[in-house]
Amino acid sequence: MPGYVWRPIEPLSEADKRIDLATMRPLCESWRASKERIQQSSPSQFADFNQRLIRRLSVETGILERLYELDRGTTEALVAHGFAEELVTRASTNLEPALLIDLLRDQEAAIQLVMDCIASARDLTKSLIHELHAVLTRRQETTTAVDQFGRHMEIPPPRGKYKEQPNNPGRPGGATHEYCPPLHVESEMTNLLAWLSIRKRTRSLSPPGSTTVSRRSIPIRTGTGVLRALLPRWCCCGPASCRS
Repeated sequence: MPGYVWRPIEPLSEADKRIDLATMRPLCESWRASKERIQQSSPSQFADFNQRLIRRLSVETGILERLYELDRGTTEALVAHGFAEELVTRASTNLEPALLIDLLRDQEAAIQLVMDCIASARDLTKSLIHELHAVLTRRQETTTAVDQFGRHMEIPPPRGKYKEQPNNPGRPGGATHEYCPPLHVESEMTNLLAWLSIRKRTRSLSPPGSTTVSRRSIPIRTGTGVLRALLPRWCCCGPASCRS
């Protein structure tokens, strides 16, 4: 029984386009000024801040995707000192420490990829989404699947490609939330990226719809939560996001 029936994404409406986020420009400019000041006064301190930020995002994105569990004390130690196996005890996580560190380093590599692409003004494309997904799932051994009889099983995750089977999550009471059927994923992503490109060319801050509409598409089987966390950063932090 479908609780939500999928429908194709649509371009931003005129009401969406009238959403004014220009008040964020002073905040953006203030951040850039502060960033440049810190970079000039203490490059090492700025680099350390960036690395700690990347490590924190790496831990959080893996937890979002339910790849692992990790207690707060160990999280803070890993953020402060780097992803080292000796900082992790078996009691602090549900995985073997060595596997946990491997997964964290994959999350870190994916975030670094996004930041590098933003810095080099690289456009978001389907091939880059596949590349990002392959990095995220590089050492993820399995993902949970459900067959037509409702039985749960672990299967190898498809890496760096769109989903080939439906992945509609169940809801309490037996309802399902229908995501984009595999047959339509390619065209949906083509439309989404084309509309995003148009918004970037207007040099305006994107309204919320442009970074959240992809939730209806869900183009991959595993890694969805992580991609949804990373791709809005690409859309909002890219070169066109805060231009005057």
